[in-house]
Amino acid sequence: MVNGAQRVEVIVNAGSGTPGKETAAARASEYLASHGIDVRVHLIRNPHELPATVARAGAGDADGVVVGG
Repeated sequence: MVNGAQRVEVIVNAGSGTPGKETAAARASEYLASHGIDVRVHLIRNPHELPATVARAGAGDADGVVVGG
């Protein structure tokens, strides 16, 4: 944590389940940011990109990683 700010990676599998993943990702980002959390959102459209994106996020400087689909 730098200056008390937390950093979270949010990874959304846009190709899974119901539509509206872009909206859900934006809402999650807005919610977390409103609580002082630095958010990086990754909207994954190709499921083959998911494992590498999760691995990079986990190996990075984030305090947490949230994955949804």
